[in-house]
Amino acid sequence: MTIENRYATIEPQKRGENMRIAAQIIGYIAVAENLLIYISNRRERILLMKFISDALWLINYVLLGGFTGAALNGVAMMREAVFSLRDRYRWANAKWIPAIFLAFTWISPVLEWIRNEAFSWQPLLPAVGSMIFVLGFYSKHTMRTKVSSLFGCALWLTYAVLLSNWAGMVGNILMLISAVVGIVHEKQKQEDPVQ
Repeated sequence: MTIENRYATIEPQKRGENMRIAAQIIGYIAVAENLLIYISNRRERILLMKFISDALWLINYVLLGGFTGAALNGVAMMREAVFSLRDRYRWANAKWIPAIFLAFTWISPVLEWIRNEAFSWQPLLPAVGSMIFVLGFYSKHTMRTKVSSLFGCALWLTYAVLLSNWAGMVGNILMLISAVVGIVHEKQKQEDPVQ
């Protein structure tokens, strides 16, 4: 019996529950990784940690059927990859680069509305949160990145609540805490450069 045949014999309800459990496990791995994002004062490290986080959340949302969240995390991975090149390639500093990611981010809720054949405000939450992240992560100033993340995480937290995504809720709460700790740490470093 092939793997596909074995998988097909699992009752659809049990398969759905298994996917939900797998999604939560991957989500909690992402949660652990999220703690590392904003603690660094190095932009390159923040972008790398955010890329890894977005890859894990993409898988989490696919398994939960949250396709808007999954698509936005895919766009976010491309965003971090391009933004990490800003110090090496002049084209990556072009003013139109964030505009492209803002446009791609806006496409996601529109596709969700088309798929559902109805307007819903839910896809706007992660889309607007992701737009805030586009502007924050484009900045070369880590303080702006961290402050903008407070607003982006709050919108993603609301989306996670609506999907009953417990790992997403915990992850966004911890990212909010991580951003606040990072902001406080960076402010202290600015006030006392000897540290």
